[in-house]
Amino acid sequence: RRSKAFISLFVILFVVFFGLAKLVPDVQKTTIYFSVKPVVSDGLVTTSLDPIESASKVAEAISGWAKNPGFRNKILTTADVQISNFKRKLTARKQNRLNVFWTIKLLEPEWTHSEKITTALLEVFNKTFFLY
Repeated sequence: RRSKAFISLFVILFVVFFGLAKLVPDVQKTTIYFSVKPVVSDGLVTTSLDPIESASKVAEAISGWAKNPGFRNKILTTADVQISNFKRKLTARKQNRLNVFWTIKLLEPEWTHSEKITTALLEVFNKTFFLY
């Protein structure tokens, strides 16, 4: 009697679990890795920060660009695509003091834009970084 109840409960939970899994949309995740190289001063410029700490500050600034609406709009404009709610699909985080991971998560209908978005991100990143 208990084994029938256990098996029935197991089957019901199995069906519910996989039913809920079908409701979650498929997502394509692209990760771009940047490493900030510390530059050792030649002595001409004095700074209160050591090279590693300076590079860490740069990595922190780069990871903050993902939250900048202007930066995100430049990516979409450069890629010449429209992606709804792009601010939730583009993230950046500092992994450690010198490394930054950018992540793009696109839903299945947007997968065709993945290459364009990745190329545009790299292009806008280079333009923005070397502008300073």
